[in-house]
Amino acid sequence: MTTGGAPASARSSLATRVLWIEGRLPALGEVAAAERLGAPALAPDDGRACFSVAREELRSLRLPRRDWPAGTALPSGADGRWHEFAFVLPGPRNSDESHVVVRRALLATSASDPLAALERALASALAEFLRPTRTLRLRGRVLGLSRARPQVMAVLNLTPDSFSDGGRLNLHSAVERGLQQVAAGAALLDLGGESTRPGAKPVSADEEIERVVPVLERLARRVDVPLSIDTTKASVARAAIAAGAALVNDTSALTDDPELAQVIRDSGAGVVLMHRQGTPPTMQVEPRYDDCAAEVAATLMARASAAQAAGIAHDAIVLDPGIGFGKRFEDNLDLIAALGSLRSLGHPLLLGASRKAFLGALTGKAAPERDAATLATTAAAFAAGCELVRVHDAGASVDVLRVLAALAGTTTEPAR
Repeated sequence: MTTGGAPASARSSLATRVLWIEGRLPALGEVAAAERLGAPALAPDDGRACFSVAREELRSLRLPRRDWPAGTALPSGADGRWHEFAFVLPGPRNSDESHVVVRRALLATSASDPLAALERALASALAEFLRPTRTLRLRGRVLGLSRARPQVMAVLNLTPDSFSDGGRLNLHSAVERGLQQVAAGAALLDLGGESTRPGAKPVSADEEIERVVPVLERLARRVDVPLSIDTTKASVARAAIAAGAALVNDTSALTDDPELAQVIRDSGAGVVLMHRQGTPPTMQVEPRYDDCAAEVAATLMARASAAQAAGIAHDAIVLDPGIGFGKRFEDNLDLIAALGSLRSLGHPLLLGASRKAFLGALTGKAAPERDAATLATTAAAFAAGCELVRVHDAGASVDVLRVLAALAGTTTEPAR
């Protein structure tokens, strides 16, 4: 087992403290002989900490390597070398290792005992990672979510230029399509009046409202599932909430419109905070990451903190890694591989990979023909414990999830 990813020749000169946790969280902090991991036992003020934890999946959880001169203290909360987040991340795809990255603010809470602060951060990350259920509050309504059975959010694109099904729905057909998706098992409906595909041009708030509000009003009278508005604009969200929406799906994570957070807070609506590098017109122009999963996790944690600072409740927030939004082909694959680990951020996760371009690159098929490939991502979401999937064909994903849950022994729910 490695400690921090460094080759053995380099590790011998690096300060390392290993905490080996027998079993699960109740034993956190019990330090056994570090030699059993092949690492030297060192004093608490050594400059690098590596935590190795056994979890029930028999994978290791550890801090990535941080190098400081031996004999110096761990960095203080003001040290810019320490990251601002705490979460669990996997190693490379197909690796059996995961990393726990610790927010520097947590380190600063216990300057006299930084290792104890790291232990607390690790305990919190692991507890969130293992949490079996969460609740999502949407304007007074509580939606129960489980890592054992993702819920399906169905897409209704009310735009003429959506990458997948733009221009196919009018007022009547959109309402009928929404009813069909709910009948097929969709737990939420997500309506959008502005395309966010790569290269899409923005439309006015008035045009968005004209496209979505009449459909929302009719669906709100006829379905009993929460309705979501896919927008980045405060005025559109306000009109949509008045028409019956209970969730705002914001691809900018509250950065495009500074008034949107207040609209969500005042209404009690929920919010999906999605990671996006750039804007729809520019986001696929040479996106770059040093470590995509880590950078996405850091941004999502920061945006969730900003949302809560603006008054949005913790249990009203959903996180979305933003597949296809300023991501290279390999970034999309890495993010889906890291999906389960992002659960340690402490909020429900939504995977929106339906019919995306990377699936076309893998299959050679046009967007409307990618539903079978989409089902593979639904299965990946199930395996990762992701609580929500956003798809164009709700029925197919509901069927896949029902069968997977039965095979896993988590439910024997019959078809409705």
